Formats: sequence, structure tokens, C-alpha cells
Amino acid sequence: MKSQKLKKFIPLGGINRILTPRIGDAETVLNCRMSVEGGWVANVGFQSWWKSPASWTVSTATLQKYFEKQVDSCYQWKRQNSNDVYTFVEQNGVLYYVLGNKGQGTTYAGTFYEKDIEIIDSNRYVPKLGDTCTQYINLGNHLLIINGRDRAILFSGHKTYRDFGFAIGSPTVSPYDVDTEYFEDKVLKGTAIAYPKSTVFGLGQATPEQLYTYRYKLTTITDTGAESPLSSEQEVSWEKPTGASTRRYAVALDLPLGEDGCVARRIYRTREINTSGGSYYFLKQIDENSSRFYIDTLPDRYLVDQAPDLIASTTITTDFKVGENWDNRLWLAKGTEIIYSDRGLFEQFGVLSYFEVGTLRGGDVTQLQSFYNNLIVFRESAINIISFDSNGFNISTITNTVGTTAPNSVVVIPQLGIIFLNEQGVYILTGGLNGGASLSVQKISFGIDDLLNRMNYSMIHKTIASYSTIEREVWIHSPSDDSVVPDTGIVLHTMTGNPTWSIRTSLTNAKQAYWSAMTTTVDGLFLLGTAPDWTISASQTTDKFGALQVMTNANNWGQSCTISSISDGNGVLAITNTANPGHTWESEWYNFNENDVKIRFYSVELRLLSYGDNSFNFFYSTDYSYIENATSAQKQARSETVYTVAEDAVFGAEDASVTKVPFTINKSKISDGRLIVLRYDVNTQLVDQFKFGIRSTNDTQWHLLSMNILSDAQALPALNQATRLQRGQSR
Repeated sequence: MKSQKLKKFIPLGGINRILTPRIGDAETVLNCRMSVEGGWVANVGFQSWWKSPASWTVSTATLQKYFEKQVDSCYQWKRQNSNDVYTFVEQNGVLYYVLGNKGQGTTYAGTFYEKDIEIIDSNRYVPKLGDTCTQYINLGNHLLIINGRDRAILFSGHKTYRDFGFAIGSPTVSPYDVDTEYFEDKVLKGTAIAYPKSTVFGLGQATPEQLYTYRYKLTTITDTGAESPLSSEQEVSWEKPTGASTRRYAVALDLPLGEDGCVARRIYRTREINTSGGSYYFLKQIDENSSRFYIDTLPDRYLVDQAPDLIASTTITTDFKVGENWDNRLWLAKGTEIIYSDRGLFEQFGVLSYFEVGTLRGGDVTQLQSFYNNLIVFRESAINIISFDSNGFNISTITNTVGTTAPNSVVVIPQLGIIFLNEQGVYILTGGLNGGASLSVQKISFGIDDLLNRMNYSMIHKTIASYSTIEREVWIHSPSDDSVVPDTGIVLHTMTGNPTWSIRTSLTNAKQAYWSAMTTTVDGLFLLGTAPDWTISASQTTDKFGALQVMTNANNWGQSCTISSISDGNGVLAITNTANPGHTWESEWYNFNENDVKIRFYSVELRLLSYGDNSFNFFYSTDYSYIENATSAQKQARSETVYTVAEDAVFGAEDASVTKVPFTINKSKISDGRLIVLRYDVNTQLVDQFKFGIRSTNDTQWHLLSMNILSDAQALPALNQATRLQRGQSR
């Protein structure tokens, strides 16, 4: 018999369910972090984003508004060149925000929620099963909020928000009739001022009994600098009476007010129509939006600057579903149409500033994403790219075979690329660095195809995803099997050079508790909206979650609420921690690619960082039997005393003197653990396949680094080789 010892302390990888896995590959990695030190850490937890007291009284109206309904979208935004942070939440048609990181450091009581919440809109469209959620587009000093249904909202700061863009044409200016019968100098009679001898003021020429005609148009200027389309024209005309050859006239104008956000109005006028044609020229800018009256006294010769072209600005509809800020322009898309604003003017769209991608294969546009020098256009079954050169914008195709119908699965990973999900798996778009390689698309989910095959493809558009700069993870939660909600989560860990996958569960295994919305905070933490499934009544069961949860090092799996009583329109709400569902690392089936040997496995050594007397279950299986075998508990020993009786237990009780910081990642007590080697004796028979795993429940934490498997291999006869029978054996 030849002794065979495997490679010493093989690093533990992520999920890789391929036909011939490598030693170290896993079949399951559940609710674990990948550590910067290497290996897997079981210290993932969630807490309510609102730091609330254990019990407080809240009005039932508040409960119904902020606890009872599913979070349909959430987003945290920090305004450019400002310390202001806003957290946006959308529930059942109510869109509101919280100013500052109120959830991270303030304990609320009494007027919980209401005192820090500002409702933007309470009558928004509630997404149906076939709809995607609201999109939030960062414009630097502004935030654009669109859903393809309601009028887009431009948010500019605390209590500063309004409808976005020009949804209707500009209001018209109305000139009053000119009363030519009043001859007194510079005195207004009704609507006319006469200038008998002036060559400086007044409209018209010195020719009596001639018809004089002028036309006016108006535009409005928003606080973003955009100018609305020219209004329809309004005309005024008069005929000078006999004996009034030297008189010129002023024209009084009734000025309309602009929409919210209007900071100025511009008046445009023709020269006298009968003598100079109908071109429009700039007349006057009114730098406010309150006055209703203006008197035009400017002679034609002072009109120099022509009005904007009719195609310089146009209205936009409310049905644009996705958008992006690229090239200092706002890009919006619906169907196969893409429009873009003027540079630096996010609300001004030229009539000809658009792309129609319907002439290219690929279906509707599903998402827009800026990527270095380019704008990536994701479509149902293709990906296009918009770039800029000396000839202007141009569009080309990256691939006409791969696209996505899950707009919220499109996530940028800094320095790596853009990942997205479709019916075939998870893909990454790479390249396109400044001065770098061309763009390419490749699939990266081969090791988890069996997980993705459970995806409910009819509901793939409900997928939510986000990237954390702290965790260096991408979360992708999608509906699986017959679910219509994103109940199944996979995690892409980007700390290694190769894609590394694990699984992360939602709040509970119950369908009524799942992540319904997802984003990351400005600090890089995962912020998750929930589906509470509440009906406000007394004695609610547990696991009814508040609106927002944040990923932490907490031992619990979110914080749930129970209403203990309701009276006089108020409910007494109690907060409890939901039990952590546990953590698992389970290897793939290992056969070491040896067809002519059977192997007896003696033990598995685990190299780990330990802290406290927390135990976890070690289990193993052989030859594709999914019966899990357990071993006797083993002391967690110092590496220098492995195999001896002088084992030193180093997993002691949790140190109560060490305080965890709930909202800070990588500061848990597990990070102070010591390096040990733990041995589990398995002593199998001669087998072909072997797998093992560790599992912990509730608040048990561990940091698993690498493994070593001790075994002997026994050679088998070659195939079709005759064997010598022993006495008593049958052929």
C-alpha cells in the first residue's frame, strides 16, 4: 500500500459545482464573508437601519405607512460638494426621504419616523408584477427619480424638489392692443404709450396709415440653466392715424409665470413683420418668476441676437424608464428610443438629440450605464455602445447575442467591469479602460449554473443587485422556482482574481420576508428594503420586519417587530432580534481524479482563527451518499500540540468587555482570534468520493482559512484484469 498525503493546507474556495471540481472547491458556502486575510468568516448579520428602543408607542397611522407595506425601492445619495446625505424609500406609492444618517446613531421614541421624514409624493404608481422599480440617477448637485409612469422628480436638497423637465410647452406672452388715439407723451392710456418725437424709444416707423405688426414668444429658464421650447406666437398690430407721422408706440405685455423651478423668463420678438419678415430676436430676460407685466419700448434696430432654433429644445414625456449621467449629459431611454440633453443642461433636450436603436438587433433598451469613455446600452438580447469622437456621437454593437431583461442587475465593479444577469447566467463586460483594451462580454457563472437554473425566468426583471466597496461583494437576489419576489441570493466575491461565489439567504425562509429592494450606503454598507407582510393589529407574530435593514457583524438576522397592544390609535411596538439562520461551508465531492484507486480518509484538519468556546458541527459523507456523518467533538488546539493530549482549548467564552460597533464592518471580536489547527477524525472505509463541511447556527462565529485531508490510497486492478479468488469466494 502506498501512502498518499494531499497538499498541505489547501485554501478554501467558493461554490464551484462543475463536473470535476478542484480540491478546495465548495458545493455550498452559505451566509459567509470572504476575508481579506483569506478564507471564510461566519459573522454576517443584519440590524434595523433605524436604531430604535426595545419598545415604544407609535401611532397606527405611522405603522400603516412605514411598517405595513413592502419597500419598493431605496437609495442613499450624497449631494456633490456637500455633507448632506439623503436616504430615499418608496412604499406603496409613498416616496419619502430621511435627511442624514439618522438610522445610524440616533435612538427614536415618541415621534419615531415622522420628525425626520419628508414625504415627496404620496400618490405614485405602485409597481405590478411585470414592472421594474424606480430608478435614481445621480446628477451631482441633483438627483433624478423616474419610474416610467409618474412625472419625473428632480431633487436638489432638503425640501427642494420639483417636477423635472418641460412636460408641456412654454406659456405664451399676451400683448395688449395698442391704443393709437391717445397722444400724450409717456402716459399710459390703457395699453399704449406714445412717443411723438422720439428716435430712441418706441415701436413702428414714421409712416402714417400703415399697418404695423409684431409677434412675441416666450421661454422659461430653470434653476438648472435649461431653456424651455419657444412658446406659440402672439401677435399685435396697429395702424397709425393721419397726423401721427412722428409717433412711436410701446407695447404692454401680460407675462405668464413659469412652472416650479423657473428662475427667469425670456421674451423674444420679431422686427416689424411687413418690412423685415418674421425672424425672432432676443428682447428681454426677466430674472424672476413673479411679475406679470412688461412694457416693450425697444426699436427694431436694437434687436440683434436671434432666438433659439425651434429644434433647440423640446418637451419630454413621463414614460422614460431608465437613465444615466454621462458626458455631463442626461441620457434617458424607453423602448428603442434614447434621448440625451445638452452638455451641462440636464433638462434641455434638442429635437434631434436622440438615437433610435430599433434599426439594430436586440429589442428594447433595458438599462444605461456609463463606463469610462463610453455609454453602455443594455438591451433585451444585445449590448450597444455609444462613444464620442470628432464627428459627434456614434453607436456600435458589442454583442447581438447577450443582453438582459433585469435592469437592476446591472452593477459596476470598480476596476473590473459591469456584471449583469440574464436567462443564461451572470456575465461581465470588461475592457474599455482609458487607452486600454476593447470591450468584451463573457459568462462568469459556470460554477453556479445549477443554482441559476432554478431562477423564475418570467420574473427575472424583479432581480435586485448592488455592490459594496467595503465588502467587495456583489449581491444578486432573484425570484426562484415559482416565486415572484427576489427570494434567492447569490454573492460574487471580488477579492480574488477569479470569480468566487457563495449563497446568502434573505430574512427568513418564509416567503413573506425577503429583500424587496437593495442599495449601498454612501459609506459602502448594504442597505436593504424588506417586505414586512404586515396587517396592523394587536399581537402580531415575530419576524415582521421594519422597512430598512443594514448588513452588520451582528449575530441576528434582522430585527423584527411585535405589536403588544393597540389603543386610542396608538400601538406599543416591541423590537426583537431574529435568530441567525447559521453559516455553512461544505466541500464538493472530491475524487482526486484517480480512477484506479480507492481512498481511506483518516482525518480532516482545519486551519482557522478562533475566538471563544463556540462550537460548530463538522460532518462528512462518502460515495455520493447524502447521509451526513458526524464526529466526536474535538478540542480546538494550538497547532504545536495537534495529535497530543496536551491540547489547549482556545475557543473560550465571548469577551463581554469588547464592544461591537453595529454599523462598522470588520471590527467584530472574531478579527482578534488566534490561529489554530483543528482535527476531525473520520476513518472512512475505502471509498471513491468524499466530502465534508462545517455548519454553525445562531450566533456562532468562525473564520475558516484552509484544510488538509489525511488519507491512504489503495490501488485497484486494472479494468478487465482477472483477479485471484480467495477460498470460499464465488466467481
